[in-house]
Amino acid sequence: MSDPVQLFHTCLVNEIAPEVGMAAVRLLERLGHRVEVPLAQTCCGQPAYNAGFHEEAKAAARHTLDVLGATTGPIVIPSGSCGDMVIHQYEVLFRDEPEWREKAHAVAARCRELSQFLAEEWAKMPDRPRLSARIAYHPSCHLLRGLGVSDAPLSPRSDAAIGFVIITGLSGAGKSYAIKCLEDMGYFCVDNLPTTLIPTFAELCAQSSREIRKIALGVDVR
Repeated sequence: MSDPVQLFHTCLVNEIAPEVGMAAVRLLERLGHRVEVPLAQTCCGQPAYNAGFHEEAKAAARHTLDVLGATTGPIVIPSGSCGDMVIHQYEVLFRDEPEWREKAHAVAARCRELSQFLAEEWAKMPDRPRLSARIAYHPSCHLLRGLGVSDAPLSPRSDAAIGFVIITGLSGAGKSYAIKCLEDMGYFCVDNLPTTLIPTFAELCAQSSREIRKIALGVDVR
């Protein structure tokens, strides 16, 4: 049996948006992978590192390296910023500690950000699945600039039969106003749709007799 995929779910996903971690597991399992979640994982140390508390960040990093280093198989991280921390910043953090720098390098070599891993797996599939929909994609800053991942999340795309616009952000009033404008432009609009229901919603729209071709969704993914 091949090595399992290790999910480093990140502390934000675990504490604030666990449905993101559940969705990541479903995606990986649909690709045929056995997913393991190391139970001892905690924060990667990025908040402390960014705030200049490098000794505190090192403590979190050492724990993370011990936990992930004891596993096998690829490590998938559903976050560009946490991915950048583990893949790139750990080696910077331990640049004067050869033993830990070597451990950081070994773990980093096994890590992939979620969309990056999915794109690599999708490219290997003989019958590549396609979604007949246009999806608005926002490249996160650490994914794009920290990890240098730009093309991978866009590779499993196709010519669209249905146009999807997804509106999110911190401002509830801003989202409501944007949805109202899109509704005036002829979009079929749904606000506060749970993200787990988006695939089912897309399938229902594709099967609808109303010829729905322009859809706007307001979602809360904070």
